[in-house]
Amino acid sequence: MLWHCIAFPYVAFLYICWYVKWMYKYWIKREEYDTEAKLHLIRKNLGVSENQFNCMPEDEHEDMLARELWIQEKFKQWKAEKDAEEQERLVQSGRYKRYKRFMKNNAGTISFLDED
Repeated sequence: MLWHCIAFPYVAFLYICWYVKWMYKYWIKREEYDTEAKLHLIRKNLGVSENQFNCMPEDEHEDMLARELWIQEKFKQWKAEKDAEEQERLVQSGRYKRYKRFMKNNAGTISFLDED
């Protein structure tokens, strides 16, 4: 707890400095996003932490940059395609079918009877 009280002002100061630089560079001066900024926006769109994003393969980062996923509309289209692929893969999965049958037949049944 003491460490958090000591470190918080420093971390907050660093974040505020970074955010002010971001606003000045990209909102006021309207510069083009550099690669680091593009990757930050992609990571923000994906909703993953920096560590999770860094664990992704480099070729996946390059693919995301090539698809221009820092642009919100292109990201939404890409995400819809990925979700459709995932749903298609799940429909073919036996384990997912078993889970759906279980949820259909057994989910929501709560019994307060003692089963001795």
